Amino acid sequence: MRKNLILAMGIAASLSACQHSSKNASVIEVAKAGYDAFAVGDMEAWAATQAEDVRWRMPKGFPYGGDYVGPQAVMEGVFSPIGKLWPDFKVEALHFHAAGNVVFIETRMTAGGKTSAALHKGVIVDGKFTEFQAFDDTGFMMRHASNAGSGK
Repeated sequence: MRKNLILAMGIAASLSACQHSSKNASVIEVAKAGYDAFAVGDMEAWAATQAEDVRWRMPKGFPYGGDYVGPQAVMEGVFSPIGKLWPDFKVEALHFHAAGNVVFIETRMTAGGKTSAALHKGVIVDGKFTEFQAFDDTGFMMRHASNAGSGK
């Protein structure tokens, strides 16, 4: 997992050197809108940034690790267990790096009173996330979980 996180962060760093086009700006705007909505708990606004068939891939080290299709599946299968495992959970998007319709988001996550860096990757098509993959530090986060939780 740590190797994947380091690799993904290296990719994001190299993307930061890319020139920003108006397409990159619009991709970043969509990603920001999704993170902003999640941060304030507005799941309706968050879902509006997701394609009907968005595919989320969560790290296997989590009880909810695996693939989810559609915003409702993500809310039930990912967000609900997160709320049980880490009542104080929050994710702060720090930097966005876009190349075409792919955006990498450097984040700071709080879970169990501790913070950790993470990298997320999204694919934006027609103004909506069509793919999302999290490169989270599962070991760190699970060590700070409030209970064992349940999920996939």
